Amino acid sequence: MSKRSTGKMNWKPVIHPVEGQEKFRAGSFLAIRSQDDQGRWHLSVSHFSRLPKYGELKQARYDLLPPDIWMVMVFPPPIYFVNIHPRCLHLWEIEQDERWTQGTI
Repeated sequence: MSKRSTGKMNWKPVIHPVEGQEKFRAGSFLAIRSQDDQGRWHLSVSHFSRLPKYGELKQARYDLLPPDIWMVMVFPPPIYFVNIHPRCLHLWEIEQDERWTQGTI
């Protein structure tokens, strides 16, 4: 996705053998979305040869997930960090906090 791009990334569904997950492809990108047993979303976005850029990750989030949820990238303590795919980034749904809509972050 170039800096000039403002539209969707044209995601296409891909067959994915894992129950409860949906896989999509857009050019050199792959995305997998799923929900946990409490209905919270998780989105994984990878690129064939590099990490996704901020704008690409942001576009995937708005292309593939509901617009009214809050998604974050998590940096846990090192003991809990797992990196299975070197060119993949993850977003996790969290509950809205009133501070975020009051301009205090």
